[in-house]
Amino acid sequence: MSNCRCILSDQGFIPEETITRIRESIDIVELISEFVTLKKTGENYKGLCPFHAEQTPSFIVSPKKGIFHCFGCHVGGDVFSFLVKKEGIEFIDAVKLLAKRTGISIPTFQKSSEKEILYEIHDMAVSFYQRSLWSREGKDALEYLQKRGLTDTTLKRFSIGYAPSDWRRLLDFLLIKGFSLEKICRSGLVIQKDANSGQTQRSAPISSQSYDRFRGRVIFPIFNELGRPIGFGGRVLNVSSTTAKYINSPETPLYNKSKVLYGLHLAKERMRTEGVIVVEGYMDVISLSQAGFSNVVASSGTAFTTGQIRLIKRYTSKLWLIFDPDIAGIAATIRGMDLLMEHNMDVRIVSLPDGLDPADYLLRGQMQNLPLQFTDILDQAQGFADWRFKFEIKNDDMRTILGKKKALENLLSFIVRVTNPIERQDLIRRTAEVLGLNETIIINELKTKKAQQGINNRIQGFNQVKQNSKLDSGEYLRRENEGHSKVEKSILYFLLISDDLEEKERVFHQLSADEFSDPICREIFCVLVKLFNQQRELSLSMVMEHMEQKARDSVSSLIFQEKYNGEDIEECLKKLKRYTLSIKLKEIQQLIIEKEKNGEITTDLLRQYNELTGKR
Repeated sequence: MSNCRCILSDQGFIPEETITRIRESIDIVELISEFVTLKKTGENYKGLCPFHAEQTPSFIVSPKKGIFHCFGCHVGGDVFSFLVKKEGIEFIDAVKLLAKRTGISIPTFQKSSEKEILYEIHDMAVSFYQRSLWSREGKDALEYLQKRGLTDTTLKRFSIGYAPSDWRRLLDFLLIKGFSLEKICRSGLVIQKDANSGQTQRSAPISSQSYDRFRGRVIFPIFNELGRPIGFGGRVLNVSSTTAKYINSPETPLYNKSKVLYGLHLAKERMRTEGVIVVEGYMDVISLSQAGFSNVVASSGTAFTTGQIRLIKRYTSKLWLIFDPDIAGIAATIRGMDLLMEHNMDVRIVSLPDGLDPADYLLRGQMQNLPLQFTDILDQAQGFADWRFKFEIKNDDMRTILGKKKALENLLSFIVRVTNPIERQDLIRRTAEVLGLNETIIINELKTKKAQQGINNRIQGFNQVKQNSKLDSGEYLRRENEGHSKVEKSILYFLLISDDLEEKERVFHQLSADEFSDPICREIFCVLVKLFNQQRELSLSMVMEHMEQKARDSVSSLIFQEKYNGEDIEECLKKLKRYTLSIKLKEIQQLIIEKEKNGEITTDLLRQYNELTGKR
């Protein structure tokens, strides 16, 4: 049978034979060793899992099978799965990265998707803006950046540019390059006027209603984790009351502000070992990076989002937070902290002298030992618990009963979220001291708050249970039968590992997906049947690429568990048939009982039960 199938992504079709070549060309141990320290144990390698915190290694890599699995968090897969999980990228991007690593070219069988076209438009725009910065008309913008202390090397490293003041300069450039107006507008780089507004005639050509979004501004390209441009920020040169100082790209198919951290593509490697410094603005990132602190990213002026925290957690759980000390900056810090605490991040709050932001602080310093001074500031940063305590007691009038009540309420709302018992006890003690209360009162108030949280959680849990109770009773019967599950997994192990194609074909013909009670086992069986009918010889990695993540994790777990090895397949098939029949009988038996309680006729069910009993 010819292997001509393709993998479809939003960026085109890639032949599966190419994906197989790439997979087979990558040493999985060598790849994973770039992120995890592995130690050889027998045929496999073992190390601490990169996907969850653990003290004892439970992460196994099999060079022979080309897969990995963690017995702690149950994540598993092949080289592509590892990169997808570790780098937070799409499967197609993992294929491209490893193709580049192996030198294998990727043929595609489809014209560029919309996303690829938008990437190309952004690439062109980055080059256009950069050329404009170094041209004669970019002179003022370049002088501004140089006065901000940025070197030519830094400007090029961050691909900083300049948008000319003309209304359509970039638009005309992109049209000449062959991009359609529709796609240029979809990129967010061009604004299209409403043809029905009073400003524009209905008969005017559509192109005359469009103009560049960024004009007369310094341009900061925004890149995703892989270093591909997805959006832009623009700072006006001459600030006025009628012009926004900064504007950004709108939401597009490439750019979602809540899931982006500016500078992450340049910071991520150092973040793995040194943690991350989080700031607000583009210039803060650029200035700190130039000063030697390349592990810095910006939230681009927004409060932390769950998406941004997940991005950070792929690389580190340790961060220093530097936000402007104004009301908005403090509010952003507190809002972000609630999310960060939920994700068990180790957070420090950095306060710069005179309330300066990092860019202004570094610009004002301009001295040789400035990096050392900034390192000292990071070392002296307050833990969030300490910072929050001082903030709450400083911002309330502690001389009045009302002020103390407000401070207590705010502190209790915070302390109840603190999971570290030593830190929590210290906060209770300090709260009691500053408010002149007995610690027992604080502890009792915390218990009340926790109880209220518990009630809310139980309400949510009860609603979930009600939802889950809609499952049919037969499903609960299936779940109770561990023997059934073991037999299903033993059969799947055989189908995944065996080289006997004729025997595998016989097993496939004897079974149906309905006989697998476990939904994950059923999914794995369905994928195996489908692939076996298309291509008889299957590799583990190829099978796993056609599965959802949960099924993929189950396969990797199954392969590493020797208890399924050596089971007699014929005996397993007989057991599965017996288990399936037993479950069916129990389901009918339960239906008969329910119908008899309601006074309903059960003749057909009794006949069906007797017929099945005769097959035992």
